[in-house]
Amino acid sequence: MKNATKQTGKYAKQLAVMLIMISTPGWGENRSASMFVQVEKLSTKLRDQMAPTIGASFHFRLNSGVDCTGTFISDTGHFLTARHCVAGCLMHHHAVEKELAVQDFVGQIPTLDLFHGQPTYKMTIAEEMLDDDGLDCPGTINGAQADVHLIMTGGRGWLAPSGSLASFSKEFPDEYRELLDEGYEHSGDFAILRAINIRPSSCLRLGAQSPHAGEKLHAVSFPCLSRLDIETGGTTALFTQGIRTSGFKQSQYYKELGPKKIAFDIESVERKETFFSTLDMERCGSGTAIVNSDFQIVGVATRVYKSSTQYEIGSVEAVDVAQITKELRERKAPDFKDITACSAASALPSMATPATSATISVPPPVKLPVGNKVQVSRAKFQ
Repeated sequence: MKNATKQTGKYAKQLAVMLIMISTPGWGENRSASMFVQVEKLSTKLRDQMAPTIGASFHFRLNSGVDCTGTFISDTGHFLTARHCVAGCLMHHHAVEKELAVQDFVGQIPTLDLFHGQPTYKMTIAEEMLDDDGLDCPGTINGAQADVHLIMTGGRGWLAPSGSLASFSKEFPDEYRELLDEGYEHSGDFAILRAINIRPSSCLRLGAQSPHAGEKLHAVSFPCLSRLDIETGGTTALFTQGIRTSGFKQSQYYKELGPKKIAFDIESVERKETFFSTLDMERCGSGTAIVNSDFQIVGVATRVYKSSTQYEIGSVEAVDVAQITKELRERKAPDFKDITACSAASALPSMATPATSATISVPPPVKLPVGNKVQVSRAKFQ
């Protein structure tokens, strides 16, 4: 995007919503209704059918982090979520090295008041610090204190600040795609942690294969959203279902804006390590497990491409389970079986319970203030 300075006015709004959910009013027929349904309002039959997913999913927040969704994948408390949900803990432990993404990048980024002309940096994770017992990242799971250890993160790191990524991907498309291939951003945006003091009574296994286009999928998420039909602050379990699509170009966002108005490098979004679906997702839903009809995890939701906080079809990007399993086997080969050991017995419907056997219950819905504006300044729905 060599002429980005001249086109600042034209693209400023698109840069603001690049992979971001903004608080604009709903527009278009698919933005008026929510695809989320509160778990407690599901029919008894459907709630019973979805019990394994409901029981293994939860809301969590690390002390140095943001509200996210996680899913237990082992009998011993290992859980899966998005990597950007644990960025705060990594920074707290000084486990990240910061350097310019392109060494001669300073001064070349288009001058945008919105992002203060900031260059893009590589935030590389020091993997050696995740050896042995991992990093201590205490927090809460469904409102209860939890002793959490960060065991592994996908990829090599992320790019920051998120506000610079649209212009960076246009200005340096080759360099940007190379960084993605190295494991920054999209394909590496997953993490595995372990809740030491939690004994899960329900978990989900990692799937053996990627979902195919048109395959039915579902998820239980704990988003923060304010819509006409649902208001919640991230502590209410919501159910969503849909199918895998053929890719980003099938999304409502792409079809309505068109390639000329989208401010980021479109080709960099179509990656074999990730896939898109018609599920509903929102802020605080980062890390939600995408589940197939056999109750196997086939992906983890990390990004959403939308122009509003309402439902937009085909907007959710997820890291494919094949990529997660591949990296897990490579980096944690000796511990792979323990990390993914989810027995048939533990897949029975139930919420997680701590080692003390005290029940961790899902808190009631939290009403957001009237007129609350949901606005996210990162390229993920964290």
